[in-house]
Amino acid sequence: MRTTLLVFLFLVGVVSHTLAQITLTAAGYPAILTGSDSLRITTHSSPFPMLLPATAATWDMNTLTDTIPVFFASRVPVPVYQYADSNQYRMGTFGYQGNAPASVTSLGVYEYGVNTKNAIFNLFSITGVSSDTFFIPTQNTMYTAPLVKIAFPAAHSSSWQSVYQHEVGFELSVGAYSLLHEPGFRRRYTQRKDTVTGWGQMRVKNADGSPSAFFDVLQVQTTTYTTDSFYMSGSVAPSHIVTLLSFTQGKQDTTYIQRYYRAGEVTPLAEVVYKDAAFTQPAKATTHIQRLQPVATISVPVNKHFSLYPNPVTSGILRIVLPSATGIYAYSVSDVTGHMVHSGILPNGNTDCTLTLPHHMASGSYYMHILQNGMPICTSAFTVSE
Repeated sequence: MRTTLLVFLFLVGVVSHTLAQITLTAAGYPAILTGSDSLRITTHSSPFPMLLPATAATWDMNTLTDTIPVFFASRVPVPVYQYADSNQYRMGTFGYQGNAPASVTSLGVYEYGVNTKNAIFNLFSITGVSSDTFFIPTQNTMYTAPLVKIAFPAAHSSSWQSVYQHEVGFELSVGAYSLLHEPGFRRRYTQRKDTVTGWGQMRVKNADGSPSAFFDVLQVQTTTYTTDSFYMSGSVAPSHIVTLLSFTQGKQDTTYIQRYYRAGEVTPLAEVVYKDAAFTQPAKATTHIQRLQPVATISVPVNKHFSLYPNPVTSGILRIVLPSATGIYAYSVSDVTGHMVHSGILPNGNTDCTLTLPHHMASGSYYMHILQNGMPICTSAFTVSE
């Protein structure tokens, strides 16, 4: 009888822990957040699980079937702030890379702006003139007010809102319109509403496709409204320029995203984009496949044998020696600013792999990041020399 009672009390304790309501605060977030995250994407063609708002819920993302290979997102160091997320952005049909500085504060996780890198686009396919260009220069643009990604304390039914503007400058050269590096900018007005609609546990697929452990998460539904306006030389951009660049003056967009946050993680365990305001028609999911072990076994050895050669690389061919032939090994290459320039999966069953670097990699210093089964095991610097 006593044994039965003890087992019953133990199970009650486990259940009460599992079903305890989740609250996110600044406590538990690491002081250093720079590094890289390994992620994977699943499209709407996969049978998505039911992700309805609920309390003490169980959400199983392990059922997704058409996941593409692992890719990487970098969080790079920046002055003043804790880190910057390395993201891809678009202005019309023109894609460019930028870093969004952010910090975990006592009030929440805040994002403050976007630092863009040079991006130049030849307009020959549009104008028929090879010297015509659209150029987005390196620039640091701050939001007029911070974007609140998570407001502390975040718990069931809490909500927060962000309203801000930011501008991204560009230069346009089109001979037919006598434009040579003519300055302009896009001004984006953003209004975002976040609401905690549920809490519970979620699991996803590991890097090798097996189910992860279940993790306590908060379910946050986000609706974002944006309006874009384009200006040149201090005035509203002429309609013929807007048409030429396939921009839409006053373009309005609305996005619906459901995020599942773990305590201590700035990257959601899962992020699902929806087509509708009712959050019932999923289009795409991104899952975070790092640190998927239970808390008691989260430590990862970082002293495994790993080497790459030759260094410096002069032929574009790099050889990588891995610690073992078991598991799934992924890699990403980043430059000194944290911008990812190459990534992929290494062949299974080999400890000695040959990697051909992209032709567009210029001479300079780079970092090779290696992950085993979704967990980072080592980073090594190398040099490319012509």
